[in-house]
Amino acid sequence: MLRNIRLETLAKRLQHTSKAAPLGVDKSIENNLKTETNRLSKTMTKFWENIAITKNKNNDYVLTMDSKPVRTSMGNHLVIPSNKPLLGMLLMNEWRNLTDSKVKPYDLPITSLISRCIDMSKSYEALNNKDLTDFEKLAKEEEMITKLGCIKREELYPQLLRYLDTDTLVCLSPLHEFEGKLRNEQNEKYLPIIKQFEEYLSQFSPNKDIKIRILDGETDGFRSNNQSKETQDAVVEYLKQLSIWELVILEKCVLSSKSFILGWYLISMHNNSLKDHKHTVQDLVRLSNLEIIYQTERWGEVEDTHDVDQRDIIRKINVCSIAAHTV
Repeated sequence: MLRNIRLETLAKRLQHTSKAAPLGVDKSIENNLKTETNRLSKTMTKFWENIAITKNKNNDYVLTMDSKPVRTSMGNHLVIPSNKPLLGMLLMNEWRNLTDSKVKPYDLPITSLISRCIDMSKSYEALNNKDLTDFEKLAKEEEMITKLGCIKREELYPQLLRYLDTDTLVCLSPLHEFEGKLRNEQNEKYLPIIKQFEEYLSQFSPNKDIKIRILDGETDGFRSNNQSKETQDAVVEYLKQLSIWELVILEKCVLSSKSFILGWYLISMHNNSLKDHKHTVQDLVRLSNLEIIYQTERWGEVEDTHDVDQRDIIRKINVCSIAAHTV
């Protein structure tokens, strides 16, 4: 009887929590697991002497703090796959470069992204454990909603799809703005990438012919823009074949650039699914911020706003590229 009451109570809490869980955002007030990342998030001060990278029995890279493995907010070890040695070294350097003064949350962008990759991967594995009791399963689901924002990876798909409707690359400026220079660069840079994206998505469509709907500022004005059902279905099929790490990195890149297409391009650069990629990571940063660049070149920057935003985008997209890179 008591067990049933507990299950019902937990189920109600789970239902209530899931309604407010945003995409990729941890809204929990506090996490009482005694992990290194939780302690740092609470104290915001350096409390260790030595940071190092070691290898486990699988040749994966393990971040250690004073000879002990560093754990994520959900208690998982910060372990980097063996095919990502650069990521392991940069993760170690990120912690080594922290000063003795107050540590800011944005000082650990690599740790933040990798922790989400690891926690989501480990949580899905744990949730699929057939030995879990009903109560343990509900408790795990509540933890996942609180810390990860979702229970199943499929819950991320519709939220990512929303960005494709008003993707940075599909919104073209009027022809007359900035003497046509902005539109010319958009036509030159955006349209070829969109064409590549259409060709790539076509393999996931029965009709083999995907067309992305463009929002043209010259002719369409302020109308809404929705991609076709066929395009959405093809995108979902694409998302299904991504690994958990690739999905989380894509999510981060989409949120940072406000562009699903640029997120796809970055992932495809590193998993060799894009036959011909001419753009660098620096190019992707510029393309995600092209209109702002033209505006600030003409009207100047707002101090502590445009410059900070630009550096933030550079940092986030470069972190995504580092995390996606494999050897």
